[in-house]
Amino acid sequence: MLSLFAGRTFPAWFDAWHRRRAFQGAYGRRQWGEGKDGEFFSGAGSRGACANTYVECISRIVESRSKESDRPLAVVDLGCGDFSVGRRLIERTANVRYIGCDIVPELVQAHRANVSDTRASFQELDIVAGDLPDGDIVLVREVLQHLCNADVSRVLEKLGKYKEVYITEARPLFLEGPSNPDKPSGPGVRWDWRTGRGRGIDLDKPPFELKIEEVCRSRHNDLEEVVTFRVSCAS
Repeated sequence: MLSLFAGRTFPAWFDAWHRRRAFQGAYGRRQWGEGKDGEFFSGAGSRGACANTYVECISRIVESRSKESDRPLAVVDLGCGDFSVGRRLIERTANVRYIGCDIVPELVQAHRANVSDTRASFQELDIVAGDLPDGDIVLVREVLQHLCNADVSRVLEKLGKYKEVYITEARPLFLEGPSNPDKPSGPGVRWDWRTGRGRGIDLDKPPFELKIEEVCRSRHNDLEEVVTFRVSCAS
């Protein structure tokens, strides 16, 4: 009853609370897998071939842009998770400032305590409801797949402040059903990862209809692939 009252009386506050609790719970239950010695673990997608392809592609882009800049290039990582991918990105680039953002406060606190690279900073942030930090390049890697369509749209509307936007999504190899099926915001995805069938996020299809350009793609397993797009989110 209390949750029902809160949801009706303070809907924005309740939605934000629900999103935070959902992802806190996913890490607490080890829903995406078990890390070493109790470390946070964001799932197999943050390791292996897909992560390697992504790091090689994005680090090359970031390094190229940083050479053109007379100051450290600010890279904002929305949904930085366990920082395994972000750590590799900044290790391969020099003139860069990395801002990792995540909704899970315990995760952010752990990074602040354990990451010694002074080029990296971390913010607790609900990217749906909060103000996004300033930066040059924004990375959104396998985050939107966890959000409902309305929340995805709210995030996309904010990304126009960045010079370059790179969005990465996992998707099934066997496409079935209409584009962009909706789902509640939470740690699950909108397609059946056990069978590799359904539909993921299609940014160029309704209700989003953005201009996209593929920059890299990799097979995660026999059922799933991960694709990164440069996305036009002009404000």
